[in-house]
Amino acid sequence: MKYKSMMMSLLVGGMIMTTGAHPHLFIDVMAKFMFSDSTLTGVNVFWDIDEMSGASLIEDFDFNHNGSFEKNEYDSLYRDVFSWVAKTNYYMEVTCGNSMVKLTKSERFVASILPDLKVRYAFFIPFNIKITDLINKKLRVLFEDPSMFAAFELKKEMISAGMNSEWKGVISFEKEEYYYLIVLKVEKKQQ
Repeated sequence: MKYKSMMMSLLVGGMIMTTGAHPHLFIDVMAKFMFSDSTLTGVNVFWDIDEMSGASLIEDFDFNHNGSFEKNEYDSLYRDVFSWVAKTNYYMEVTCGNSMVKLTKSERFVASILPDLKVRYAFFIPFNIKITDLINKKLRVLFEDPSMFAAFELKKEMISAGMNSEWKGVISFEKEEYYYLIVLKVEKKQQ
């Protein structure tokens, strides 16, 4: 059990071994950008981890073998596996205009077991960017592992932006080499 947990920490957590430039971990990405009255507060991120890696996570962290992660189980998974992802900037590159957005933390991490033995990570990345700083700029988000150990696929139909009473987020996608970037623009709502 400890051996598998250690291996999953290496695999899913971001301590990447350079044994080859092809993915061993496949993650479907979904996201929703969240707004307050004056701020892009951040993004809710959902990662669906492939069945093979998911089965190992389930074996190592579903301690009571009931087919779901209880709070103590996903807290353990967070501590032993996901906390390493912070060192990779959550496999995200975020730019606002020409400036990099520093991601300093994640919040509200929950892991769940899906019916097909995939494991879903749900977490929130705070941005706290003033909406006025986004006008006439694009916020670009790229999910990427430069070592190519993990492959990320955007589920485009599951990428969305919230809105407030005055502003709305508009999502588009740009292709860059092998990856698609999420592009968020802020527009004034029509009255």
